[in-house]
Amino acid sequence: MKASDPRSEIDFQFNPTLWTPRIGSEEFIPAHVEYAETQSRHYRNEMNETGLSSISYAYKDAPQEMDIFRPENVREDAPIVVYVHGGWWQWFSKEMFSFVARPFNEAGFAVYMPAYTLAQNWTSDEPMTRITEQLEHAMLAVFEDAQTRDTSQIILVGHSAGGQLVSLLHRVNWEEKYGIDKAAVDKLTHVFSLAGLFDLRALTNSYVNDAIGMSEDEAEHLSPACQPIDDTRTYSSLHLVLPEHDTSEFYRQTKEYQHQLVSKGIDCRLKILAGKDHVSMIETLINDGDELTAYILNSV
Repeated sequence: MKASDPRSEIDFQFNPTLWTPRIGSEEFIPAHVEYAETQSRHYRNEMNETGLSSISYAYKDAPQEMDIFRPENVREDAPIVVYVHGGWWQWFSKEMFSFVARPFNEAGFAVYMPAYTLAQNWTSDEPMTRITEQLEHAMLAVFEDAQTRDTSQIILVGHSAGGQLVSLLHRVNWEEKYGIDKAAVDKLTHVFSLAGLFDLRALTNSYVNDAIGMSEDEAEHLSPACQPIDDTRTYSSLHLVLPEHDTSEFYRQTKEYQHQLVSKGIDCRLKILAGKDHVSMIETLINDGDELTAYILNSV
């Protein structure tokens, strides 16, 4: 990229479709959407009325719903995986990623998938802040349900934009901000950010921000790497997972954020998935012997 064209260089660094040898860039997203929607439709059809349900959660004037995958083999008090989908905060839906529930259900986990209002659909001038707060309220519903069911453990997983969102949720002081009982908060033991971002400031001058309109101040506020670390509290273990074929900017941010947290004594681990790209890393979660599935299940 030419140095005289900084916008093109930024767009290049935040466009994972250009960094994989597996498939052409123009086919990358359509093929991913087709795969995810097909696999998710099959899995939703497999679930009977007792296997798939939903609960509502409130946030100001923008209530949302959360799908719960709990087939017959999953106990009522089973540990919970909460999955937050990606799509640059402006694309896709929870329904598109229902297939992600399959390997965790098969391992005995209940899976909760919250919807969130996409950035362009907010009337607020701070849509990214609203998304973050909305998902905090989704987690309040999860904590409440986990307490009611006497669930032993909550695992938080997010991919791409969802990886940034779960990294912010990882930093929330739930007891102080929302008065959540410590016994409930302690159930959140591990957070997995899959190909996430941790410094959004460069995005304000990229194609990603054209439909969002995120200001530089909001980007800084919502960047996990820019948030102060509270030395007086204990954080859940954070796992930063990258595919081999992702952009150099994703690699830079991930490694720097891990170093930042580890230097403060926070358990933060880095995992690289050989041969995977930005979307194949989650597409293959349902495959027998998948490396990422095994890593998550073995870590918790």
